[in-house]
Amino acid sequence: MATVTNLNDSGAGSLRQAIIDAAAGETINFDPSLGGQTIALASELLIDKNLTIDGDETNPVTIDAGGNANGQFRVFNVDDGNANNQATVTIDGVNITGGFAFGSNATNAGDGGGIFNNENITVSNAVITGNTASGDGGGFYNNDLGTANIINTTISSNEANYNGGGVMAFGNTTIANSTINNNSALAVGTGDGGGVAIFGTTQINQSTISGNTANGQGGGVYVTANNPNLNHFTTATIANSTITNNFAQTPTLNNGGTGGGLASFALDSTPNKIATTVTSTIISGNRNNTGANDVDELRATSNSIQSGGNNLIGTGNANSRFSATGDQTGVTSPGLDPLADNGGPTQTHALQAGSAAINAGSNPLGLTTDQRGTGFQRVINGVADIGAFEFGNSTPTPTPTPTPTPGPTPTPTPSTIFGTGADDNINGNGQDNIIDGLAGDDEINGRGGNDQLFGRSGNDTLIGGGGLDTLDAGPGNDSLSGGGASDTLLGFGGNDTLNGDSGSDFLDGGANRDIINGGANMDTLLGGGGIDTMDGGDGRDTLDGGLSADNLTGGTGADSFLLRSGDGNDLITDYTDGIDNFLLDGLTFSDVTVIQSGANTILQETATSQNLATLASVAAVNIDSGDFVVI
Repeated sequence: MATVTNLNDSGAGSLRQAIIDAAAGETINFDPSLGGQTIALASELLIDKNLTIDGDETNPVTIDAGGNANGQFRVFNVDDGNANNQATVTIDGVNITGGFAFGSNATNAGDGGGIFNNENITVSNAVITGNTASGDGGGFYNNDLGTANIINTTISSNEANYNGGGVMAFGNTTIANSTINNNSALAVGTGDGGGVAIFGTTQINQSTISGNTANGQGGGVYVTANNPNLNHFTTATIANSTITNNFAQTPTLNNGGTGGGLASFALDSTPNKIATTVTSTIISGNRNNTGANDVDELRATSNSIQSGGNNLIGTGNANSRFSATGDQTGVTSPGLDPLADNGGPTQTHALQAGSAAINAGSNPLGLTTDQRGTGFQRVINGVADIGAFEFGNSTPTPTPTPTPTPGPTPTPTPSTIFGTGADDNINGNGQDNIIDGLAGDDEINGRGGNDQLFGRSGNDTLIGGGGLDTLDAGPGNDSLSGGGASDTLLGFGGNDTLNGDSGSDFLDGGANRDIINGGANMDTLLGGGGIDTMDGGDGRDTLDGGLSADNLTGGTGADSFLLRSGDGNDLITDYTDGIDNFLLDGLTFSDVTVIQSGANTILQETATSQNLATLASVAAVNIDSGDFVVI
């Protein structure tokens, strides 16, 4: 056994050196004096052999790649370079953060911000948080040759530009007794699976998927076959799990905005090419921009979603799939407390007294405990509850976790607070509020909770505050501020000002001249109609000017600018070659002509001679096919 004795990036006693020196099959642990401290990396850690990293989950070491400010590399790359053999790797009891995988999807360089796996890996008692991927798998990417077991682990606040904000499951993947929350898949129309994107055989057992956001399909979970031209089949099973409070945005492209909780997308009509079986699971309390939305199918085949019975389901076009014994559908209020530390290594949604999930589930896997583990029975009163949490267990002193939070406060089903029709000043109460200002020049502050704020007519000021908020300004010249967390800001008509603030936000200016500022983290900015001024701010942002000639600034981070035929000639003020890129909607690189115009570069649609964008102070010679991504 080797012991890490210091926090250095390299050299004797460092984690990097211990990995390099370890014999195949060896175990690496940490000196107890390092508990609670951080190892700051200068480059990714490569694991290319059988190896165990054994941390202390009660006082874990944090392994930090530093985010985009420190460079562009993930935390762990688990790959021995041999496609015919799988190394066996275990990573236990550590925090993994600050990864920033950036590069071509074709080479997987942009996949797996926290962990990229091509071997047989078990990740247990870990926290994977604050990682980013320019491609897929913000927190974790399991490649098609890989096998992954994720156990007693929290995967939170990670971001992917495309699929799998938390987890991209390409190879055989098992997620058990884990919580996947507050992750985001951000590309407009193609950011699918805010929590988990499933492209291969995957099991999700006794886990919680909550508070994730997709700018495409599947706010919580997205299941699809890999490619209609390949003999590829996707099988997903979800049992004894809770999928709630996730959000599938409604973008302007493709088939987005479906399946707030779960989306199944069959790429062709081949029967049995995609199959998702759901048993004793809650999928309720999810939404898209039009309201409650939980389970949807696109291009459904005969068994794209199947019920194993005893599910509690809210709304969606796939509700008819849930007609097996014990299934309940149309339940939009599942009776759940907010996500909190209810004991055990991961956070859960406690069932409220009177929830329709109590004593209505099944136990297909013969489990003895619920998601929380030892001390929390799976079956009480002879029948399991639906979901990951069993009601009626006495809650012992909570197991220490890396990010402890206060105990839960029951949240009542929100009712709508209405304004008077005059000029109102309305404040939320810290819970999940729905506030409708009606007419007049209103000021509405949601404060805490996941709020829905409607300005309606008049020149309104809407402030989300904490939580995952939706701000819909309505007509008039309005001012919207998202506040903390990942918010949705909709300008509608009028000359509006939208500020995402912190969190990964979705901002749509709507018609007329708008000022749109993303703020911190990975934001999606849509200009809509009118001449708009847009600034992504910090983080990897996606900017879509829409109609008219807009002024676009990506800000810091690697940003994407969307180009389509028929939109205006946008001025892009800060394009950085090799860092930023262009997303082509309905076009390919061969449709674009690159022209030097003084100190600037013009991107022109060849067939129509329409100018798509002007790049300020960029040399045309530096723009090539590598700068463009077809969506």
